[in-house]
Amino acid sequence: MALKAILSETEHVIAIEQDLGGDTVVVTFNPMWQIRNGLQFWADELLLKQGISAMGIVTLGPNWYPRQAMDELLATVRDRTNGRKVVTYGHGQGGYGALKFAARLRASATLSFFPQWSIDPADVAPFDTRFTRYFDATLGNGLRVEQRDLSDCSFIFFDKMDKLDAKNAAHLMALPGVRAVVTPFSMDETIRILTDGRGTATLIGLCASATPPEALNFRHLIRASRKGSSIYIDQLLRHCILRMSRSRAHSSVFVSRLLGRTKRDNLFYSALVAHMKGDAILAQLELEKTGPRAFDNINLVSWLHVSHDVGFVKAELTVAAQILDRHANNTAACLQALNAFVATGDLERVHQELERLAKHADAPNRIARFIEFSVKLRKPDILEHFLSGALPRSTRALILFSLVDLYQELGDRPNGFRTLKDLATTCADSPVDLRRVADYCVRLREIAFALEIRERLLRNAPRDYLLALDVVAARIPSDRHRARSDLKTIMGASDLPPACWERASYLYERLDEAGAALRAIAKAVAFRTSGPGVRHRLAVLLARKGQTRRARAELTTLLAEGRADPSRLRASGELAFNLGDRQLAQRFAEAQFQLAPTDPVSVLYLARQLRIVGDRNGAELLLSALFVAERRSPSLSGQQWAKLAQELYAIGEITRAKEAVAEAMAREPDGAVARKLADRIAMVERRANM
Repeated sequence: MALKAILSETEHVIAIEQDLGGDTVVVTFNPMWQIRNGLQFWADELLLKQGISAMGIVTLGPNWYPRQAMDELLATVRDRTNGRKVVTYGHGQGGYGALKFAARLRASATLSFFPQWSIDPADVAPFDTRFTRYFDATLGNGLRVEQRDLSDCSFIFFDKMDKLDAKNAAHLMALPGVRAVVTPFSMDETIRILTDGRGTATLIGLCASATPPEALNFRHLIRASRKGSSIYIDQLLRHCILRMSRSRAHSSVFVSRLLGRTKRDNLFYSALVAHMKGDAILAQLELEKTGPRAFDNINLVSWLHVSHDVGFVKAELTVAAQILDRHANNTAACLQALNAFVATGDLERVHQELERLAKHADAPNRIARFIEFSVKLRKPDILEHFLSGALPRSTRALILFSLVDLYQELGDRPNGFRTLKDLATTCADSPVDLRRVADYCVRLREIAFALEIRERLLRNAPRDYLLALDVVAARIPSDRHRARSDLKTIMGASDLPPACWERASYLYERLDEAGAALRAIAKAVAFRTSGPGVRHRLAVLLARKGQTRRARAELTTLLAEGRADPSRLRASGELAFNLGDRQLAQRFAEAQFQLAPTDPVSVLYLARQLRIVGDRNGAELLLSALFVAERRSPSLSGQQWAKLAQELYAIGEITRAKEAVAEAMAREPDGAVARKLADRIAMVERRANM
């Protein structure tokens, strides 16, 4: 057996050699889910069995091969190929790498499975944002594949059914020399199908031959590999079962034919089919009889998604349990499986699994998922575990900010403040993050620490007027005299932007200087770039000063501009109503409804305004439509049901009001509004029966 050795090692990427001699070397690039683990690299065992020399390029995380690291590493790899024929080979992130660095490795051919064209948001944001979070302009990683990057013979494999991969493939196929090999019903399992059908060696051999292969050769090879591949049948079954679940007839003809071609216990598939046909009893019986062997050699994560998509909760839990048992070391798969247990309320098991998974070496690369679960479970200890290890500054800051949010939600002020102090140290070189830390301190009422941070930032940016105003805000509770003096100095500058005048209006108000607050917001409105919120605030301050006519005029202008969102329009409508202008309030209600006609909040607000101005029929039509829609597809919260009940009661729809109250109390048994309305309806009914 050939000994493995590290050829080159950088901060982000390493190269590993497995030299078996021969005229051909395959340089493999790792998919995003297979990060550095000792001397393992992608396809190492497969190529070893085939007697093919290989060099594996492996990232330390999903980073799409940062430019500087690759510059250093590729020179060493190229020297070690010793003039032999080079084939680059990769999947996903690795498929991208196989294309991107083929020319620099002097590759004669490239085999790229389901590659990305780019992960730069400037390139792919309109159609594929799956991986843009890994893009870092300072690292120069994941930049688009260009013509100059390619070998003379580049093959990309993809399934047209995967729309996002197909769009990436379309961009790549626009480059001369790129040839497409379409693999129907394979999704991202083509390599496993080839391996299952013993086709990989033939694939490499075609690339290493003296005559460049044709795409048709590969299509024939894949088609032949399917015949001996249980993985392909498994993929095809998933597709047909999903199609069956989405069809009206739920015909199982095609699924039954495929089941006849499998060589394993089919009870799991049969349970899914029975569930989709509406036979819940048979589905449950078949699932209970399903043995562990039914899950051998199938893609459990894919079947987890299928079970979820068809709404078979018990099947989803069964597959999730298999994933946790069989793939306990696969962090990504286990995290997906935990969603099933969260949905069914088994939070204790989720917590135990997360504690276990957090110890995995690749756990920090999936920190966003751990944060998501920690928030759902309200368990900060899951995130605290990560802080004991070495982490990149950005990852540590992300965890700490998430912890502050969680501690604040839990009402744990001491731990929240402790975390903020840790953040201040972690983010000492990031003014943007330090400003966030100061803002959090204010929310936790740690004003002194907020002031300390803001003063430190202001010393390095004396002309940052918004920051200077933040310092004034932090100073008001302890030293109003100095705060008033500093505010006067700041607002004497000649080049203040509108945001400063708006911010100053709030500070003047806190300092009990209503006139100065009004003058400041009026100056902000004078800027053409000011948003609708500024004009709304001007109307509010005018109303407080008793200048009703001017306040109405500002609201009328705001409505005519039509730039506000529904929530802003509702706030302005409430102000118009409080100013006694019911017609203007109704116009705001109609405007917000036009922007969001299906939003229950918009419907309820317009119905209320119509009722107030005497249009009972209009209000009834809106409320009845909302009531019927919610009966078909419930989405209202307990509070919204209570508001709907109030409006129905106000227009005399007592029967529906009672039903709405019942819905509200089912969601929030202690809801004061619903309980009070229920008592009122009961009293009215008692009086009617006397």
